[in-house]
Amino acid sequence: INLEPVGFDIESISLGRALSNVDTKGHTNLIVDIESQIAIYSIFCPRNLLEFATTIPIFSENSADTIVQETQKIITYYEEKYKIKIDNVILTGNTAISPDLLKKMQEDLKKEVKIGNVGQNLTFLGGLEKEPNANFFGNAIGLALRWFQDNNIKSINLLSKLPGNQLALQYR
Repeated sequence: INLEPVGFDIESISLGRALSNVDTKGHTNLIVDIESQIAIYSIFCPRNLLEFATTIPIFSENSADTIVQETQKIITYYEEKYKIKIDNVILTGNTAISPDLLKKMQEDLKKEVKIGNVGQNLTFLGGLEKEPNANFFGNAIGLALRWFQDNNIKSINLLSKLPGNQLALQYR
């Protein structure tokens, strides 16, 4: 394979970029990226800068309980140490789409908890519907958004080299 890397990013920052929107700006947000065996916790300040990040293994049959307990520990630690309240908890990743986990976290954490939408800053042009499992590609979308921002580009045709094909993304 002849690949040429064009950009690298820290996973937490990439997800923060993909999940940032008008509802999260100006707030302190905890992003919980839940994968099959780990949970990545990232706290962003109101200016959307990464202030805290940690990764915790979740090798447990009761992974929902483990995730809720670890999330509460991180919230308590951060709020007591920095005297700053976490406003929102945003879930993303493979396991985050579980409605049971969302409900449990909302009940136990007593915080605004929602499932993030990494495609929220993109408009799909050309009749394509949004990918329902876009959260599986959060880091790739966050890295792509960095490229959009760094190059002051608002839209791109992803299939321009194929005759007659158009799949365009527009950055909001």
